[in-house]
Amino acid sequence: MVNFEGGGNQWPWRYGSEQNFELTPDGLSVELSIENLDSTPMPAMLGLHPYFPDAAHARMEAQLPRVWLADDAALPVDETATPADWSFASGRAVQAVALDHGFSGWDGLARLRWPDHTVTVRSPDCRFLHVYTPAGRDFFCVEPQTAAPGALTRNPCEAAIVAPGERVAIRIHFSSGAG
Repeated sequence: MVNFEGGGNQWPWRYGSEQNFELTPDGLSVELSIENLDSTPMPAMLGLHPYFPDAAHARMEAQLPRVWLADDAALPVDETATPADWSFASGRAVQAVALDHGFSGWDGLARLRWPDHTVTVRSPDCRFLHVYTPAGRDFFCVEPQTAAPGALTRNPCEAAIVAPGERVAIRIHFSSGAG
């Protein structure tokens, strides 16, 4: 378990956060939580940002019906239907297109396949998946999140509102198997 308390400087609310790891017979579960330690309601978003190796040989399958398009400052500003050439619905090479985008309407399941193994990412608590596939790099990120990036500046209602003394949490489970 990893604990942290923060708030006060650029974030006006005091909060406590925890990260818990649990090895299970079928994989690894990570729980992230945040507790409002302040006296007024606080907006909160949670997400996990794992990196995966060997992008050149990886394929991903995930249902990502909508995407947030970014402005010149890389801030998400417009939600739209996912273009066909960005779709991972039928499975495709992660390097097929360079992305750094948040997708909404995610069903909480992504399958990452390499020739010799598969990693399944499950997070029923998250409806957003940020996909980072940088051109020319041999890694990628598949990032379960509770809200689309930039939600607090765009529309604070997209974030969870945590009452004083309350806690919100997400769980992400990773399981691995043969290719």
